[in-house]
Amino acid sequence: MREDNRGGERGRLTIFLVLLAGLGAAGFGAELEVTGSAGATKVSVVRRVELDYHLVTRDRPLAFTVTGPAWLRVYTRLWWPQGQEGNASYTASLWQEDVERPLSFQTARSSSSYGPGKTPVARWRSFFIQVPSGRHDYRLELTGGASDRMGVRLSFQKPAAWEPLGLGSSGLALDDRGKVETAHLVSKGVPLEFEVAGPCRMRIRSRLSFDPRMEGSQNYVLKVRSAGKTIASRNLRTDRSGAVYSGAPGIVPGKERAVTFALSEGTHRLFVVLEGTLAAGAGIIVERIAGEKYE
Repeated sequence: MREDNRGGERGRLTIFLVLLAGLGAAGFGAELEVTGSAGATKVSVVRRVELDYHLVTRDRPLAFTVTGPAWLRVYTRLWWPQGQEGNASYTASLWQEDVERPLSFQTARSSSSYGPGKTPVARWRSFFIQVPSGRHDYRLELTGGASDRMGVRLSFQKPAAWEPLGLGSSGLALDDRGKVETAHLVSKGVPLEFEVAGPCRMRIRSRLSFDPRMEGSQNYVLKVRSAGKTIASRNLRTDRSGAVYSGAPGIVPGKERAVTFALSEGTHRLFVVLEGTLAAGAGIIVERIAGEKYE
């Protein structure tokens, strides 16, 4: 859908950028200033709270300046295209000075949020910016997709931290340059079994167990299975690291390699399997981040 009356459309059809309450307190010394957009209005979300957004169109990017260091979360919400069924995709570009960061998203129509006059909007999608020290100029452009407008709001917010799962009493203290964590040993071909509640994102951090006979780089395969199906699998390659296991001097941990994947809502019984290696086993750390509701 193209704009015929561009000035009027910008005044009426907009979603857009918010500075949430308590913004300054979220990042000490951080500052944000919006220096250009295509307009502003309200978006009513599921809690029936109206949020201030800034509009981004194909020819009017969002320009803003941030003083760091800080983490900035950028929420984007597509103006839902007329007649669109199912999912919708869109692309954008974030520019920091002259460096481009391409972005792509897939979303669906929101059943609980809408723009002015009950105008349909998409469920939000977001990304993070790690702002370095000093004052930095950014520009966010809508570059393609099913609609020619999207809304954006900004919040000083750090990415959620990965939470390790306790997996019983088989753990060893892993010391990597003073950082001590609990790793669980997995024998080759013997699954590590545990349950996880979704929706969530999962990360399996692994360190192949080197013995004195193993030289050079080593390959291995890490698989995750659930309900009889492989839901994640990666071929990995690693070398010896400088980390150590307390109480297990005969095992040298390899450099860390990770597998990430997402789980849907419900309880999932997972099986982590080590294959395709000369090593007898590996150290495993299992972590999760709880899923978010896309309103």
